[in-house]
Amino acid sequence: PISNREYRGGLPAVRLNRVLDFIRQNYAEQTRLWELADLAGMSPHYFCELFKKSTGISPYQYALQCRVDRAKEFLRSSEFTVGQVAAATGFADQSHFTKVFHRMVGVTPRQFRT
Repeated sequence: PISNREYRGGLPAVRLNRVLDFIRQNYAEQTRLWELADLAGMSPHYFCELFKKSTGISPYQYALQCRVDRAKEFLRSSEFTVGQVAAATGFADQSHFTKVFHRMVGVTPRQFRT
């Protein structure tokens, strides 16, 4: 058993990195909280608490940030339409993608592209 001391500052590095890698690799999927908690070997509530201590944001916000970061990469290429980028990064539709992107980046996907 791992002592609670190890958790004081958040998740142990090995568990945190396992979860962060999983989120980054599966950015387009709707990852469930219980899946991430299971990966870290703890209850969803405790996992959320420690994840936020470790990263400063919730698992959901982290996953959203990964999706937006990936979308920026796609948008840098004129090869994809905004709708295609939205679909490729796991957003329900272009409208939702545009709202989230604008909230997080400060400009719309189209403005980001120019």
